[in-house]
Amino acid sequence: MTVHAKAPTSELKVIGSIATPQCNVMVGNGGVFDIGAYAPDILSPTRDVALSPVTQRLQVACDAMTHLTFRAVDNEAGSESTAGDNHFGLSYNGSNKIGYYTLDLTHPTVDGKTSVVFSTDNPLFFSAGVFSYVYKSGYTMGWAVGMDKLATGKDFQADLTVRPSLAPAPVVGDVTHTVPLRGSITLDFHFAI
Repeated sequence: MTVHAKAPTSELKVIGSIATPQCNVMVGNGGVFDIGAYAPDILSPTRDVALSPVTQRLQVACDAMTHLTFRAVDNEAGSESTAGDNHFGLSYNGSNKIGYYTLDLTHPTVDGKTSVVFSTDNPLFFSAGVFSYVYKSGYTMGWAVGMDKLATGKDFQADLTVRPSLAPAPVVGDVTHTVPLRGSITLDFHFAI
């Protein structure tokens, strides 16, 4: 009688899931960019006055691998003293416009590795670099690998720098009282693979 041994077998399993990532957005100083207090005599009679920039670190930590992009919404839209796709309003002094600020992204990383960032008004084409302005009006910003490919990761970081400018004194109007600067942007994040 011949006995044949059964050949050993092993089952392999492939597991995972497709689920919407949960992401936590954190900005240094609770998202407040305090540009300080200034005396009215800082205002120029004829030109904008650039104030010192303020930088905070942005971190978006997700529980799953994802691409990450965002859009910026100016909550003080229309109050920027000088129009521009990357100019955000500092609110009003009565009916007078106070100034504007720009916001830029630098020092981007994805999962601790140096990355690049982009801004585009055409999601089918973008060119990335180590610096990008944040734009409004239908622009999308995000992290990339190389010049034209979205980065994939769980931890996205970049420095956000606010660069404020005050309008000329005649534009700002009466400054015999305290004039609060009230810029506000909502960053609307999107993620997917």
